[in-house]
Amino acid sequence: MEILQILGTAGIVLGILVTILIAIVPTVVDR
Repeated sequence: MEILQILGTAGIVLGILVTILIAIVPTVVDR
């Protein structure tokens, strides 16, 4: 099931991006 692997990888990548955004956004808003 390659589709499941792709969705799983995409989910992990999205999770990392969201975590980075949550970490960066507050510093940008403070400016």
